[in-house]
Amino acid sequence: MPPRNHPQIGWNTYDPLGMNRIVRFPELYEVRISVFAPESGSYASKFYFLEHFGDVGNALRAEAHSPDCSFASANLSFAGFTFKVEYACSQDGTLACSVTPLAVADPFTLVMVEVLRAWELEGEVELTNNVISFPSASGRRIVVSAIQEHSSIHNTGTRVTSGVYPSEEEYLNFLLEQRTLNGLSGKGKIAALGFIARIPLTVAAWTENKQAGVRRVVPSSHATTELVRANKETYETESPSIRGGPFEGCHRAATSVANWMTVWDQLHEIPYSPVTRSWIDNYMVRAGFDPSARGPLTGLWDCFFHALLHSVNDQSLAEGNIRVVLDDHALMDTEYPTNYIVSTYRSGDRSQPPLGSLATWKLYRRFGNKALLEWAYPRLKRWHSWWKRRRDGNGDGLLEWGSNLDVAQPGNDAGTLFAAACESGMDNSPLYDEASYDAATGTMNLADVGLNALHAADTLFLSRIADALGRRDESEALETEHRALCERINASLWDEKTRTYANRFWNGNFSTRLAPMSFYPLLAHIPETGRAQELVQLHLLNEREFWGEFVIPTISKDDPAFMDQLYWRGRIWPPVNYLIYLGLKAYRLDEVAFELACRSVRLFMKEWNLRGHCHENYNAITGEGDDVPVAASPGSNGSDRFYTWGALLALMGVEELFDVELGAGIRFGCRFLQKETVISNVRCQGESYSVKTSFKETTACRNGAEFFSSTPGTSVRNYTASKEGVEFFVAGSGTTSLAVSGFDPRSPVTVTAGGHEPFQITADAGGKATFSSNLTGGYTHIALKRTLV
Repeated sequence: MPPRNHPQIGWNTYDPLGMNRIVRFPELYEVRISVFAPESGSYASKFYFLEHFGDVGNALRAEAHSPDCSFASANLSFAGFTFKVEYACSQDGTLACSVTPLAVADPFTLVMVEVLRAWELEGEVELTNNVISFPSASGRRIVVSAIQEHSSIHNTGTRVTSGVYPSEEEYLNFLLEQRTLNGLSGKGKIAALGFIARIPLTVAAWTENKQAGVRRVVPSSHATTELVRANKETYETESPSIRGGPFEGCHRAATSVANWMTVWDQLHEIPYSPVTRSWIDNYMVRAGFDPSARGPLTGLWDCFFHALLHSVNDQSLAEGNIRVVLDDHALMDTEYPTNYIVSTYRSGDRSQPPLGSLATWKLYRRFGNKALLEWAYPRLKRWHSWWKRRRDGNGDGLLEWGSNLDVAQPGNDAGTLFAAACESGMDNSPLYDEASYDAATGTMNLADVGLNALHAADTLFLSRIADALGRRDESEALETEHRALCERINASLWDEKTRTYANRFWNGNFSTRLAPMSFYPLLAHIPETGRAQELVQLHLLNEREFWGEFVIPTISKDDPAFMDQLYWRGRIWPPVNYLIYLGLKAYRLDEVAFELACRSVRLFMKEWNLRGHCHENYNAITGEGDDVPVAASPGSNGSDRFYTWGALLALMGVEELFDVELGAGIRFGCRFLQKETVISNVRCQGESYSVKTSFKETTACRNGAEFFSSTPGTSVRNYTASKEGVEFFVAGSGTTSLAVSGFDPRSPVTVTAGGHEPFQITADAGGKATFSSNLTGGYTHIALKRTLV
C-alpha cells in the first residue's frame, strides 16, 4: 500500500471551507483571515468561488500556489472589501502571510486574524499580550502574531480589538451582537485579533524556542513581508512554466487550480481535490452530511482526472487522488468505487466511467512508483470484473450504464434512468433521452459506445500494469480480452450507414444521436488506422457536427438538443476534450491534436485571464462559462466557476510540449508552433526537463544539459535512452539536422533512420552525435547504437 500522504511539519490551504484558511500540520490548528463589517454586522470566515450565500466571501482570483504552499496567492472579497492574501511557508515550519487591501467600501471594516483547531477538533489556544499560541507536536508552542506597521493618530499600528472564547459559536454571537471582541486574554477554543482593513497587515507564525524569563521576540512586518517576497521570487523563477506561443501560462494555470483545489480528508488522512470547494459547503456541510467538513466529497472520474492534473505538479498529491477513491473506505463490498462520496455516504447503486487503470498507469509512467501499481492493481481488477458482471444487461458482451437498488447505500434517484445516466457522468445528456431503464437488469436498454470503449481502454492499461508487476499470465489474458472487445465493438457498434461508432438499443437499432463519445474508441486502439482517420475527418473536423471556434460540444451541432446549452446538453466539457486528445495522440494524429489543444487553451484562457475562472463546462456557441453560473434546470448544476477538471483544457497545452508516453519513453517538441515556446522545470522520473520548440528548432534539456536538438523543429515521440543507445520517432519537414547527446566522447555511433541502411558517425568531444535525415510522410524511426570497437 502506498504510504499515507500526511504532510510533514508545515502549513497548507487544506481547509475546504476557505481559501482564507491555512492549516498547520501535524497539529491541525489553523489561521483564518476573516472579514467583519461592524456597521452592517456582516461577517465571513468562508471564502471560495461562489456567491450563493450572504455569509460567504467570494474568491475573485486564484493565483500562484506551489504544492507545499511555499508560496500561494489569491484575491478575495466580502462586504465591499477586496484584498490580496499571500502565504509563504518555509521548511522550518514558519508561516508568513500578508493581507493587502485592494478596495474598501466601508472604512470601519475589520480583518479578523483567528486561530483555532481546524475541523471543529478539540484543542485550546491562548491569547497573551496580543499574540496567540497553541501547542506544537514537539511540545513547544506555535506562536501567531499580526502587525500593521503604519501608525498615525487614527491608527496605532496595533490590533483594534481582541478576544478569546470557549467556542466558535460564542465568538460569533458576541461579535455580531456587540460589534467588537470581548477584550479578554487567556485560554479558549478560539482567539482573534481585529485590525483596520484599509491598512496592509502581516501575520507570522513560528515555533517558539523561548526560555523562561526571556522576553518573546515578535518578527517585524518587514521580516514577514521579506519572506513572502523571497518565496514568491523563488516560485516565479524555479517552478514549472511555459513562456511564449499559444500555450503560455498553461502550466501555472493548471497547477494553480490543482493546488488551490487540494483539501484534507481528515477522516482518512489524505490530501485530495474535490470537484469544487463550494460543493463541500453546499452539499456536505449545510446539507447536514458532515457539519465539520472532515470527510471527502469526491466524484469518481473527477478524481482520476485530478490525479492527472497533479501529475505534472506533485507525485504525492497525484497519488492521493487515486487513493481517496480506491481505498477501502471508498469501495462497495470491497469491489467497486462509487459515483460519489459525501463524507461517509457513498452512492452504492452506481459507479462511474472506468478510468482508474489509465490514470494509475500514466502516474506510473511519470513517477515509476511500483508500490502504487501493487496497491491499485487488485482493486482495479475487481472493479473491471464488476462491470462485466453487473452492466451487461442482455448478456451480449456489450455494456450499458446502470443503477442497482440491491445495495446498502443507494444514491439519489437509485433505480431510475436518471441514476443510470449519472453513472455515465453525463447526468442529463440527450444520448439517453430515448433509452429506458430495465428494472430487472438494473441497466439501460442501450449499449453505450463510450462505456464500452473506456472499458476496452481499461483492459489495455490494466494489462500493462500486470506486465509491469511481472504477472505475465494475467497480462496476456487481459491482452486477449482487449482484442476480443475491440472485435466486438467494431462488429456491433460501428454504424456503416453513418460511418461512426454509435450507441445501440437492445432491439438492434442504432441511436440516431451523435456525440463525441464516438471518438473514445481511439483511446482504446479499437479502429484500424484508416477507420480512425476517416472517423476524425468525417465527423470530428466536420463544422456541422463538432468542429469550430469552440470545441467539442457534447452533442452534435445538428442535434435539436444542442441549442439547449444546459449542462451535458450541448456544452463543452473539459474531460471529453482531454480523452479525445489522448485518443488523437494514440494514433499520432498530431496536427488535429495540436488544433484541439490550441482551441481548448484559448477557450480556457479567455475567462482565466479575464476573471480567474476555471469552469466546469462552457457554452459551445459563445465560449462563455459564466452564462449559467448556478443550477439552471433539473439535472443541471450550471457551470461552477472554479471546478478542478476545468484545468484539463490547460493541461493539453502542457502535454503538447512535454509528456510521458502511454507506451515507452517520453514525447516532446511541437513542429506546428509558429512562435518559439519554452516549457521549463518539468519533473519526470526524478529529473528536470526543459524544451524550446517551434517550426524552426526544437531543443530539449535534462537537468540543465542538452540531450536533443533539431533544425528545423520537430515533434519527438517514444524517446528512450538505454545502455545500448537512444531510440525515438521523429516528425518534421524535409531535410533535418538532428543532434543527440549522451555518447562517449569521440566514440563511433551507428545510426538507423527509417528503413534505410545503417550508417556510422562519430560523436564529438562532448558526446554529441549529429546527422541529417529527410523527414517526410509522418514519423520516422531513429535508432542510435553505441558501436563496440
